[in-house]
Amino acid sequence: MVLSLCHPIDYLHWLLGEIAQVYAVGGKLSNLEIEVDDTVEVILKFVSGVLGSLNLDYIQQPAQHFLEITGTEGLIKWNYTDGEFRIFHNTSHQWEVFPLKTGFERNNMFLDEMHHFIEVVEENSQPICSLQDSIFVQKIANVIYQSSKSGFNIAVK
Repeated sequence: MVLSLCHPIDYLHWLLGEIAQVYAVGGKLSNLEIEVDDTVEVILKFVSGVLGSLNLDYIQQPAQHFLEITGTEGLIKWNYTDGEFRIFHNTSHQWEVFPLKTGFERNNMFLDEMHHFIEVVEENSQPICSLQDSIFVQKIANVIYQSSKSGFNIAVK
């Protein structure tokens, strides 16, 4: 399951840096007719000392995908479903809201991705996501899987 829902690992790594430790629990908890784990809860400790938590599941209905970053100065929230980005400022106790641009078409992201891929193949551009980024995500996904199966907190090496 972690391999098919790995994009949150990508953006947590991009936003918060290298991951130092992983603790995960999960398994096949539903009656879904799939041959992989359907739920995993992950605690991540980043090299910077930041803690993160990650919920990946195929069970939740309606499906949700969001990011929250909490700090002493406020809260950042991003909702994948509607694309809205919000910042709560502790000093003003106000939300600053950044909705999607008028006329935004989600499919354009995928078209842009395909165009970028072609540019990279034709050697007209450098990949936005490097091979090293992909190797790192695969490594973390494997550590999450190992931790969920063993029940142990695992240091990332």
